[in-house]
Amino acid sequence: MAQVAEDINIVVVAWGDTSSTITGISDSNGNTYSTAVGPTTGSGLLQMIYYAKNIAGGGNRVTVTFNQSAA
Repeated sequence: MAQVAEDINIVVVAWGDTSSTITGISDSNGNTYSTAVGPTTGSGLLQMIYYAKNIAGGGNRVTVTFNQSAA
């Protein structure tokens, strides 16, 4: 379903190692993401939550970039 303009996107990213870090998050509509929570650590895991407010509407693809291959 297409996103509605001026809504909010919330993206939760979790990965299974503690040496990889997120270097960027972007989407195909050019929305700007900010960190909401994190990094939160668990037993060999990391998690971060991002948000983009007042988004552009339409179809969208979110891309998360890491500093290295993440588990």
